[in-house]
Amino acid sequence: MRSREKLTYFLVFVLLALTSIIILSDILYNDYSFEKNQELKEILNEKESELILLNEENLALKEKILMQRESFESSEKEIFQKNEAEQKKDLKNNNDPK
Repeated sequence: MRSREKLTYFLVFVLLALTSIIILSDILYNDYSFEKNQELKEILNEKESELILLNEENLALKEKILMQRESFESSEKEIFQKNEAEQKKDLKNNNDPK
């Protein structure tokens, strides 16, 4: 049991040492740095604000399209109603004896 415990402690120590060395080498060779993290956060914030603006523009365009579609449909209805009235008038004129 004693040798198994020693082996376990040794393996845990080696694993901890390797992890520490890897983290330190990343920091020393600038693979990981707080400055890069800060730069990335700034870029993310900038892109997020751009996305918010694009979303607002998108919503405004959707509203504009809906308004144009509604006005187009209402103008179509008006044209149809005018044509219908003219057709009724023509039918009435054709049916009237002279």
